[in-house]
Amino acid sequence: MSIDTAVEVLGTATAPYAPPVTVVVPTHDRPTLMAEAVRSVLLQEYAGPVEVVVVFDSAITGFSVKEVLDYLIDLLPESPPYFPKDQMTDKSERFFVNEAIREQILQHYDKEVPYAVEVVTEEFKETEQI
Repeated sequence: MSIDTAVEVLGTATAPYAPPVTVVVPTHDRPTLMAEAVRSVLLQEYAGPVEVVVVFDSAITGFSVKEVLDYLIDLLPESPPYFPKDQMTDKSERFFVNEAIREQILQHYDKEVPYAVEVVTEEFKETEQI
């Protein structure tokens, strides 16, 4: 299926010198909720041009998800890389260790999820060995 049949552009507004905004609204086979969502999006104020894309499917079934994703990727501007190819992120190893500990804490709670969990590392030694 092509993006033309999976997506319908319902409205656009423009403003000079601002980045475009694309809002994707899945129908989930609920036309009343879809119309309400589109109306809500179009009532918002945006600095740049806005495009409302209604996807006639459900994300649960995966219908046209690839086409919409390809459409959105095509909208992204080309830019120079922010990191070298061998560097995946700007976060430190310490950050990922803290996040792994946070994840284990949250997974340990079955029924009660704490409002917030913060991990503070008092000492961290980086070595060349894994």
